[in-house]
Amino acid sequence: MAVLLECATVVVRRAAVEEKYPGGWRAFCSECSGRLCADEQLFAASYMSGEDARIFCEFLAGRGLGGGQAQPITPDFAFVGQGEGHWPDWLQLVRAEVPGGGPIWGCHLTGTDDVWIHTPSGWSWERSMSNPAHSHHLTDEEAAQYLEFLGNRDGVDTYRDRRTGKLAYVARVQRPGTE
Repeated sequence: MAVLLECATVVVRRAAVEEKYPGGWRAFCSECSGRLCADEQLFAASYMSGEDARIFCEFLAGRGLGGGQAQPITPDFAFVGQGEGHWPDWLQLVRAEVPGGGPIWGCHLTGTDDVWIHTPSGWSWERSMSNPAHSHHLTDEEAAQYLEFLGNRDGVDTYRDRRTGKLAYVARVQRPGTE
């Protein structure tokens, strides 16, 4: 099986969670944030903001995963982009077509060949960040150059695109474990 990759995604090996995470899989699932999906081997948490994904990596490292290091690639988790980025040797990128929609990206453990992509509960192509009609992904460098931060209200950051004057909105998440 495979898990969906959208925007900034942190992919975690389930075996590492069961072995190292305090409280195991159940505690892990109750403390995670982001748009979540899982298969039998992997867990994916997707964020609209790369900064939120980095914060989640720090959270995982603080719970003993990745050797306690919040690096983009560890033996236990990896911070990957939507069809791009650095890839650990334990993950393989896959692309699939959504019937009546378009392409989506996912990943599965290297050595497995089932490319059925699990998606978060309630996910649809029409509202997906994979659908180019509803999203425009900027790298961190592009965002710093083109977007002016206007403020945050109810967990949503508002930006103005300096090139077009249009407003852009980014849902932010609360730091895991701070509820």
